[in-house]
Amino acid sequence: MRRLTGLLAPFCPHLTEEIFRNLRCDNDPASIHLMNWNAGDAALVDATLEGAVAIVRSFDEASQNARQTGKRKLRWPVAEVVVVTSSRQ
Repeated sequence: MRRLTGLLAPFCPHLTEEIFRNLRCDNDPASIHLMNWNAGDAALVDATLEGAVAIVRSFDEASQNARQTGKRKLRWPVAEVVVVTSSRQ
């Protein structure tokens, strides 16, 4: 419950603060927002997935660069985006 409260704190600060006050131990900081983030588990990192996400992010970056080159603002919809690649994946 404490970990979940810490993860939710940026999205619902008031609610998580109230929950934390009920869960707080004597050696804890005064607020959930003063707690350290969970370091995570390095064994759960999926390098293949992270590589795939990096590729998708590069598509987004390329489309933003194309918009700037064409002087198209973000609020203007684009009907079609074509991605040309030499990769078979």
